[in-house]
Amino acid sequence: AKMSSDLQWAIIRKNNSFLHKNRVGKQAFFSREANNLTNKHSFRSNGLVNTKTVGVTAAAKGVVLTVRKVTGKNKPKNAFQSTPITRGGRRAAKTIKARLDGSNYRKDLSKEAVARACAIIESQKPKKEKVRRGRKTNNASA
Repeated sequence: AKMSSDLQWAIIRKNNSFLHKNRVGKQAFFSREANNLTNKHSFRSNGLVNTKTVGVTAAAKGVVLTVRKVTGKNKPKNAFQSTPITRGGRRAAKTIKARLDGSNYRKDLSKEAVARACAIIESQKPKKEKVRRGRKTNNASA
């Protein structure tokens, strides 16, 4: 049976297995489903109910851009198209913008996808070891 995105959201909005509620107060809810770029629990960024979703995940080197195809909703195995991006941060940003903005797929998620891809690529770079310089002491006077 086919359901609209709004009906699916109404069903899973209050409670689902990916939802993380704040125990202290009713401030922000977070969600951990696939293809949720901001990890916010909202209809706009939800990766389960929207017909067009975008996901950026880490690969061994670089990132993988995952886009849900509009056709093939009922075939989960074939519903997603993954594109590995192994270039640097600026080229990855250009590729993601071209894929999302150029084809009018989800322009509203372009900024979040670029930010997530750049953060992942930055975290994959080797850390530079900082040289800690201590205070100079005068050993000759001792």
